[in-house]
Amino acid sequence: MKREWLLLLGLITILSLATVGWAKFGISKTRAVFMMHHPPAFHTPAREISVRFTSIVPGFGGGLAVRAQQLVEQALIRENFKVSPTASVQLQGTLNEAGASVTRETRSVSLNFHTGEHTESDKQGKAKQVEDCKWEERDVAYLVSKGKLVLNLTALDAKAQSALFTQLISPYYSQESMVAGPRQCGNQTYTVAAGQLQDRGAILAHLVDRAVAEAVRYAAGYDERREVLLAVDNELKPGNAQALGGNWLEALTAWTEAPIKPKETDKEAARQYNLGVAHEALAATSMRNESFDEATTHLNEAEKSYSQALGLDRDEKYFRDTLARLQRDRAVLEKEQEHQFLKQAEAASLAPAPPAEPAAPITVSIPLEGWPPGEAEAVHDFRVYVRLRLGAQKGDVSEAFKQKLVASAPDYGVKEGIAMQVVDAEAKRLLVLQQNMDKYREDFKDVASDGVVSPDERTMLLKRQKTLHLSDDQVKEVEIQFPVR
Repeated sequence: MKREWLLLLGLITILSLATVGWAKFGISKTRAVFMMHHPPAFHTPAREISVRFTSIVPGFGGGLAVRAQQLVEQALIRENFKVSPTASVQLQGTLNEAGASVTRETRSVSLNFHTGEHTESDKQGKAKQVEDCKWEERDVAYLVSKGKLVLNLTALDAKAQSALFTQLISPYYSQESMVAGPRQCGNQTYTVAAGQLQDRGAILAHLVDRAVAEAVRYAAGYDERREVLLAVDNELKPGNAQALGGNWLEALTAWTEAPIKPKETDKEAARQYNLGVAHEALAATSMRNESFDEATTHLNEAEKSYSQALGLDRDEKYFRDTLARLQRDRAVLEKEQEHQFLKQAEAASLAPAPPAEPAAPITVSIPLEGWPPGEAEAVHDFRVYVRLRLGAQKGDVSEAFKQKLVASAPDYGVKEGIAMQVVDAEAKRLLVLQQNMDKYREDFKDVASDGVVSPDERTMLLKRQKTLHLSDDQVKEVEIQFPVR
């Protein structure tokens, strides 16, 4: 009886300790799903591409390369690509290694083996045979299936003969089963595991299929299924129900309005975590819709929420990888922006020249003052460099100078597509500020026509400076041209 009480006490202790870890997320985890779209790893103008796969593996390697090329071409056609030998982008694959084996191996393992039988009598005195078993170490035969394939995938600009992308793809296969040995206890049988491939050709074909699938993902883009845990405090459950249905905007509203008291820091940490998940899912939707400013806003809000959750409860293990995951999300966003910019540049180059019209006002996608929020550190550093170089230019900025700035992007680890966006946006910003300085110059010229700037006129000019987003140095550069008191 004493032993039973000790066991019960131990169980209660374990449950009470576990409650601490289960409080926010529950024993049975609540998992929601959203899709993160990944754009192609390289740009393919007009979705026209050529495909060529070769092999340096002797013997059967050539046949595997032919199979891989055929499968890649078929998959890309299904993705609305046009496969043409004269395309400006060439997708090349070189099979560097391919091998498979199916062998039988004998190993010494410890199992519950049959050692004999003995006779026992039941309660009615009837004799029955009972199996004798013993855990022993004996030799058992294994069927071992293995395979490895290494494919070097490269996308080339056919005209410049320069690499747009390169990646080593190396799928691996390994599965084994106990297939023969001494009799096991309880009529346990030796059998090949379900799905285990038992033929070298089948293993190699399986590896080729996996390599092809990965190659097509790089060329065409793909959707990644993201599974996220949700905190399950009672106040958060209405929002959880919306999230499980994929209604992330409604979930965001429900969690924001959840009635959590200021002193309930654990629940507030859980709420902030769920809010971060909602913003992350909404950012993924915005990326897919090419609403990149909206996606940036959601990622910034997700970072705020995750940081607050960590600040309130640093010991919660499910909070720890959130900020690192957001960095990966920002990398996807940067790639999406680069891909869209290259598509737009391609469309602009193919579009017929429009008839001459009065110049429309220049619009800029970045603030005239300060810096774009939520930008990756490398991109920000490159932007600072571009802004300083452009600011030192006198007169219009030439296309040749812009290309020179873009060529400096690799020094900062910034890709060409993003660099082109930065240079274009900063050149537009500089042009708008120059136009604003011209406007301020006209205003100041009128005010200074009598040689005096009165207090009321100075107040007006200060407001004008703010409206035109001009710095004190820019205003001084204008005003020094006019002699006034």
